Amino acid sequence: FVGAQAADRAWTLQGAITNSFPWWFSWLLLTPLIAWLVERFPVSEGRHWQAIGRHTAFAIPITVVQLAATGATYWFTTGQYTSVATSLANQVQRYFGSFFLESIVTYAGTAGVFIAIDFARAVRDEAVNRARLEAHAAALESSVARARLDALSMQMNPHFLFNTLTAIAGLVS
Repeated sequence: FVGAQAADRAWTLQGAITNSFPWWFSWLLLTPLIAWLVERFPVSEGRHWQAIGRHTAFAIPITVVQLAATGATYWFTTGQYTSVATSLANQVQRYFGSFFLESIVTYAGTAGVFIAIDFARAVRDEAVNRARLEAHAAALESSVARARLDALSMQMNPHFLFNTLTAIAGLVS
């Protein structure tokens, strides 16, 4: 809507879809690559700054490819007919000037989602492991209590047997 007003054109749903679809479709295609990069260079394993530096280094060429592809797609589908840009190169240059930071933020947001998922999985796995350890500790405590009861029972059985034999011996004499 804002872009249509800035270009002094009427906003239409078809125009919004035509203009936005290549942008978001390109990021949809790049999402598996970003997920792989997050898995390959995890932020959670102690070297945070090194991982962030690597993601920054990968974000720039990925953004360049995304903007070049999206700008070219826009030029061949719409741009050459609207007389906003004078050539394909001018269209791609306009995309770089207008959307480079937005593309970097989109990469960071996409990577951030995968990082958050990894952190959530780590927290869940830690909670599951903690619950397993607590269950194991409770089972060990129960086993110790059962062993104490068995030991006490074994101590009482000889006394019962001795008392019974003494009573029988007293009756026989």
